[in-house]
Amino acid sequence: MGLTHRFNRLHTVQNGQISRATRRRSSRQPPTRRRMRIEPLEPRIVLSTTNSAISQSQKDVILDGLDGLVQWADDLETHDLAAALMPVAGQALGTSLDLSEALDTGLVQPIIDYFDNDPTPTTDELVTTLGGLSGTFGNLVVDVDGNDVTGGKDIFAGGSELVFDLVFGANRTVASNLGLGPEGNARGIIFDGATTVQLDIDLNFDISFGMDLDSGLAPADAFFLRVNDMGATATANAAGLVSVDINAGFFDASASGSMSLLADLDVDLTNPDSDARGNITLAELAQHQPGPTRHTHTIRVCQRQSNTQRGQFWRIHALAFAIG
Repeated sequence: MGLTHRFNRLHTVQNGQISRATRRRSSRQPPTRRRMRIEPLEPRIVLSTTNSAISQSQKDVILDGLDGLVQWADDLETHDLAAALMPVAGQALGTSLDLSEALDTGLVQPIIDYFDNDPTPTTDELVTTLGGLSGTFGNLVVDVDGNDVTGGKDIFAGGSELVFDLVFGANRTVASNLGLGPEGNARGIIFDGATTVQLDIDLNFDISFGMDLDSGLAPADAFFLRVNDMGATATANAAGLVSVDINAGFFDASASGSMSLLADLDVDLTNPDSDARGNITLAELAQHQPGPTRHTHTIRVCQRQSNTQRGQFWRIHALAFAIG
């Protein structure tokens, strides 16, 4: 399965100086948390579903498949751009979001609880459960619009399936030490550890999941996903910095001003066998690991700092960071 991960519009702003390519954003300082823009990779299949009982074997297929999704998300967190340290926040988007834990806590566990407490589950009742996923779990906030959740048994030409559609949204807020990312670390530029910044990560996961009811399929081939959109946005704003201590090798320096971050991570999933239904089965998800990223993006940090050691004045005009 070919997977690509893209950081788009990744930039920092400091002391009001930004690159020409991003100058039109200067009117919206500081960046505010926003919902991901949905751009479906493939047209969603229009379904006409009916309520249906869910058997024990069907429960097992659905739960095993969702567990496989969580395991795949765990691999994604440490892959390529998802694992790249971001400037300003000094953390990786993948591990900060903790996608696998978000899906396990916010999606999978409520389904397990429903199945455990209802001896006669139905698709309509599972839709109701999915519509009530919104809630707060520690620093994780899950947001699912129940009006957008659909599901049931779909009978189509050539077969039938149980299918459920929802847009799983989540936000996680973490405190992070201020930093300049991998290039800043490589140059030995370290901020005072007492200086922190709030990092907000938003997830948008537009997904369909379910199982093909063809009796000839193995469980790993019966469960499927259809990912219409998957992406995350990270924002951080360190405003009003006053004489923040910085160490750069044998230099001691201080900096004042502000720093901000806006980073997008988009994940594209390509259906390995290009079947007409657009299904990515559990077997395909397990066999195909995230592929390499071919995208390289550059950000610039514009910063003025001073150092009085030995009577010298030290200034960094710009640092370029290549992510990818």
